[in-house]
Amino acid sequence: MLRRSVLLAVLVVVTTACNSWVMSGQGASRRAWNRDETAVTPANVATLTPSWNSAVGSAAEVLGNANVLVTTGHTVRGLDPATGAEKWSRTASSAAIRDSDAFITSGGSTCTLRRITASTGVTNASTTFGGPALASPGSSVCTIRGTVRDSDSVVVVPWYYAGTSSAPGCANAWAVNVGLTAFDGTLAPVWTRTIAASGCGTTPADLLTRPSFGSATRSSTHWLTTHGNAVEAMPTGCTGACAPAWTQAVTAPKAPLVALTKTSVAVIDAAGTVRAFDEATGAPQWSGATGGGAGASLAANNSRIFAVSGSTLSVFRAGGCSAATCSTTWTAPIGATATQRPSIAGDVVYVAAGTNLVAFDAGGCGAATCAALTTKSVTNTATAPPTPLNGRVLVPTTAAIRTFVLPAS
Repeated sequence: MLRRSVLLAVLVVVTTACNSWVMSGQGASRRAWNRDETAVTPANVATLTPSWNSAVGSAAEVLGNANVLVTTGHTVRGLDPATGAEKWSRTASSAAIRDSDAFITSGGSTCTLRRITASTGVTNASTTFGGPALASPGSSVCTIRGTVRDSDSVVVVPWYYAGTSSAPGCANAWAVNVGLTAFDGTLAPVWTRTIAASGCGTTPADLLTRPSFGSATRSSTHWLTTHGNAVEAMPTGCTGACAPAWTQAVTAPKAPLVALTKTSVAVIDAAGTVRAFDEATGAPQWSGATGGGAGASLAANNSRIFAVSGSTLSVFRAGGCSAATCSTTWTAPIGATATQRPSIAGDVVYVAAGTNLVAFDAGGCGAATCAALTTKSVTNTATAPPTPLNGRVLVPTTAAIRTFVLPAS
């Protein structure tokens, strides 16, 4: 009996720990699917009612677990999960939560990564990174070009550095470094993919606008990212300077990719075409057109891929269709132009569009075109994807974090 009680306790702890949304896109596979959040279903989603609102405007996303909520954007804020009250704030743009800590990034003359206590915002460690030291007088700027991804005890950060200086022998020196770097828990670099250029003379017109690396995804054997008009895959065993194991040309891919299975990854491009690749080799598996331009990345569960293009939700089979070109299995009108990635919890797909939260049955409706299960007003324009977490659905807007819960029984 004691052994059974211990096992049950462990299962409870594991289950609780899994119900989290600790980085943009929920987990390292970037599927935007909280499979353990099952209280809200297609049968009861229409009964969601407004809960607390937090006075945080224009957040980039809400992250969290049972103990803490963190909003990302120009300022990273810690909120009380029960009330939405602000507990702390830090000047930073992106974040990821690991256990009781959080990792936050900020830009400036250099880029900075900090490990903080998630409940208080207190810094435990910090490091700066970016480009080479510049001779004085000089100026530089380093920006974070995507979201932080945490997996395998490393935090992966996409960044962009550019600077100019005046030095003996060169009145106008310039440098630009485009990078994707993984740091361990002590904030020491583990591996980096960097493209660097420098010179002396006329500053290049594209010093600040060269192709940057996008938010990274962890698949079975690779770290996946976008770079300009390409998808790159770095081996997970990388240390030091890291080179791609494979690349595939994709015009204007929307980062991050999603890891569909151990053998398949997918990305959508700006034109609205979904492309799946073999995870190990990069070989194309299939593609499918949504019929419209896409402004956001994909979401996926085990069986389906969800894409937004304009005011339409398009759905494909995650395993393809046994052909090189696949059609949608069903589509749904959203009611407004969606510029945020869908989010999935249980069997419900959520899309934030305009001033509404729109919910659909992830399994479809048995027809080619499906209607929404419910549409809820979020009052102000949504600024980020919904986050289904701990019995709530949280939607960042221009004025506040709007939340919804099931009515008390």
